[in-house]
Amino acid sequence: MRLEGKKALVTGAGSIGMGRATALAFAREGADVAIHYHSRPEVAEELRREIEDAGTGRRACCLGADLSTAAACRDLVDEARERLGGLDILVTAAATIVRKPILDFTDEEWDRLMDLNLRGTFACITQAARHMKNDGTKGRIIVYGSVVQQAAKPLQVGYGVSKAGAAHLARGLAVEVAAHGITVNIIAPGPILTDFNRDTLADPKIAAERAKDIPMGRIGRVEDVVEAALYFASPAAAYTTGVTIFCDGGFVLP
Repeated sequence: MRLEGKKALVTGAGSIGMGRATALAFAREGADVAIHYHSRPEVAEELRREIEDAGTGRRACCLGADLSTAAACRDLVDEARERLGGLDILVTAAATIVRKPILDFTDEEWDRLMDLNLRGTFACITQAARHMKNDGTKGRIIVYGSVVQQAAKPLQVGYGVSKAGAAHLARGLAVEVAAHGITVNIIAPGPILTDFNRDTLADPKIAAERAKDIPMGRIGRVEDVVEAALYFASPAAAYTTGVTIFCDGGFVLP
């Protein structure tokens, strides 16, 4: 197992997207996992049971928090470290999106995006890095970005700005903590089929239309992205930091 005995916090794991898939994959590879959720404790609890009933001997706990405030982010990281008995890995998968033309954005919508996607990422990853540095843990910090942090797309400008900011933050932190053996990397998924969008992309016509923009000709699978997270979290990536992996089938290339 690539993550045997490691202790990981995954924000946004108590949802039905990439956070959940990442937490499951980490547990299967031997990690104990703190499952963060915002508003759906029942989804987080279902994931906790799935992890603990899998027979791998891994532990999981559910932690609720609104990550749009920095104080709540720091408290979450502190609690996860305490509950798990340490913190080796942090994955930030919690995010929100507002799909509309940038000229139609309200101040409140802009603030909501930046508070969670940028400020929340800042508070979580810096607090985790402090603990890893002070504990002497050569930890792994993984930030979920998006292809729109690089490729400007209609109706996603605000989201792209928040993700681009988070990616730059991650690269800067990578430089500052590298001497302590802590790595910070970014995963930028393209269109990925998850439980969150399965009802839409299950329609062959919609899926085919979306796939036209992808050189590999298909919508991505959760497994395509999770493997990147497992790599960044594993000993194999000990000398890899400040890197962005675009899991997008070539979406950003044309």
